[in-house]
Amino acid sequence: MKKLVLLFSLIIGLVQISNAQSGCGTVEPTTDPIPAKMHPAYQMFMNNFNIAAESMLLDTVPYKIHVVRNSSGTGGISTTDLTAAFNIVNGFYSNANLYFKQCGAINYIDNNTYYDFFTSDEATITAANNVTDVINIYFFNSITTTAGQGLCGYAYFPGGADVITMANSCATNGSTLSHEIGHYFNLYHTHTTSTGTEYVNGSNCSTTGDLLCDTPADPQLSTL
Repeated sequence: MKKLVLLFSLIIGLVQISNAQSGCGTVEPTTDPIPAKMHPAYQMFMNNFNIAAESMLLDTVPYKIHVVRNSSGTGGISTTDLTAAFNIVNGFYSNANLYFKQCGAINYIDNNTYYDFFTSDEATITAANNVTDVINIYFFNSITTTAGQGLCGYAYFPGGADVITMANSCATNGSTLSHEIGHYFNLYHTHTTSTGTEYVNGSNCSTTGDLLCDTPADPQLSTL
């Protein structure tokens, strides 16, 4: 029962922060992501719910911080804000018996090209800086997609890159970093599933949805 309560607490938490989240660029998979080889951190997460019910030990998840600054070494998120951001994360994920621990010193990347980050440059910067077997978390002054959309951050579901990106201005807002870590651990947005977005009027619940197919659609929702 305790395992179910912990998992439920984590999911409910993502529901709450999903509602507060803006500018999440994580692309959700169209099929449940169950690859043969999961992220090491994801394995820790899953194994956590197989521990004895009386165990109160926290599983440690390592992460590497990459702070992008101007070529002159100016700018970039402060260590004070980083500490605050991960205190928020650990306070939230303690509900799931997870503790996130910094791996090594901060990696400072002094390069004007990446300070205001475009997602098309991800492969280049991560190839040069990623550390294996940890969550690589990059902090940029801003994040912009190839379509010109500004983002607070994005992550990858299990089977994708061990990378999370964050815009500095969103790092300490109380939700975004925890939200993106949730995606890394295979949690969808609350309004989507592996089969797509379910309409509130229940009209597509036979292919995308849940038990709404067993109940009449609310006529008040049909116009939404």
